[in-house]
Amino acid sequence: VRGVDGFVYRGNSGEVNPLIINNQVTGVTVGNNYSFSLYVQKRESDECEVVLATNGAAANGVKMLFNFSDESSFVVYNNTEYMSLYDFSYEKLSDDFYRLTLVGTLVTGTSLFCLLYWEDEKDIWAGGAQVEEGTFSSPLIPTSGSQETRTYDSCIIENVDQRDWWN
Repeated sequence: VRGVDGFVYRGNSGEVNPLIINNQVTGVTVGNNYSFSLYVQKRESDECEVVLATNGAAANGVKMLFNFSDESSFVVYNNTEYMSLYDFSYEKLSDDFYRLTLVGTLVTGTSLFCLLYWEDEKDIWAGGAQVEEGTFSSPLIPTSGSQETRTYDSCIIENVDQRDWWN
């Protein structure tokens, strides 16, 4: 079943068949932070694991488990030889949707890849995944397979000299 910006997935994810969110992100720099974010919705699966890794193996990175029911998370593993955990956060949206963000510092490697695991034989919705340099995730940038750069945010306050807070 296709979602607005992703898919509902069902099947044998487990440790054997994860959903590969991104096969390879190249042009990365050792010592820099990278943020992997995606939107997930609780369906039948009560938990999911997000992975940010390098050098072609999920064990070469950081893996966080997120529990939908109590909104808790914990480190499943952090292989600091390849990737060092910087931060993990979530933002609760409406209708049991969450935006999960996993940030790691690249210790060694020339590319990144991202994975999503969930409970076997359970449904989960996932979409809107993106990887970017930095310690936080910017708003989703929908693309059609090619890289795009987000424009800067602009804040306009009209009649600023007439507002009490300005003084």
